[in-house]
Amino acid sequence: MFDAVYRYPRQSNLVLPVQVRSSGIYRVWSGWHDWVRSKHFLEIFWCIRGEVKFRQEDGSVFVLRPGFCCCYFPGDTHHVFTDRPAEFCWATFDGELCGRAIGDFSLSREPWEAGECPQELFSRLRLQLRKPGTDSEICAGILGYELLSRAKYPETEQTSSLTERFFAVVEAKFSDPDLTIDSIAAELNVHRSTLMRTVRAVCGQTPQKYLTEFRMHKALALLQKPELSIKEAAAKAGFASANYFGKVFFHTYGRTPSDMRNNH
Repeated sequence: MFDAVYRYPRQSNLVLPVQVRSSGIYRVWSGWHDWVRSKHFLEIFWCIRGEVKFRQEDGSVFVLRPGFCCCYFPGDTHHVFTDRPAEFCWATFDGELCGRAIGDFSLSREPWEAGECPQELFSRLRLQLRKPGTDSEICAGILGYELLSRAKYPETEQTSSLTERFFAVVEAKFSDPDLTIDSIAAELNVHRSTLMRTVRAVCGQTPQKYLTEFRMHKALALLQKPELSIKEAAAKAGFASANYFGKVFFHTYGRTPSDMRNNH
């Protein structure tokens, strides 16, 4: 059984630093193999059951077992095959900062233990990829970022509950400029240091950085709307000051919001 979804052909020119281009779940038989070819994107694999084998450029073979992840990097030749029935999920990423994401998340070609595959998260990702529109692209990017975070920072039940509630508050209230890490911690009834420690363990970054990057992703989509001024786009993304928004934007993307709007 193969269920694969590729990024919906879009009319907008929305360009995100790291984008999800496709995702799927494969249930394969003994002797199955994928096409052997070089690919220009990052791909992560997460095994559910059975064993999946990955041949590398030097001829070595990695065996991916349940609860483990591995990657192929942009430019690698993909050679995936099985000796027995297996099931696994996968997702691919591209974008101008995709290479940086590999380093930031310390991704590896060699398998690492990541815990039980979050099939529900992969399912939500495929659902967003099936939808047209920039909002779905943004949501797919957020889910892809969560996927990479969970692959490298396995969650316990307790941290999962807290981080899921943190993500929910950010998604629901990011446009409020008064939303801060202190106010989120108070709403979740946890100490600020507990929230910071838990989110960092799961995401590999501070809650403040996650909130800022979430707002920046939303701002990128809003900048595609010509009826909004840059100041209005900044306000809708949760930035109280257009000047501060411009500084954060330039620090993140190396260009001003107006440059991004004009070039894309």
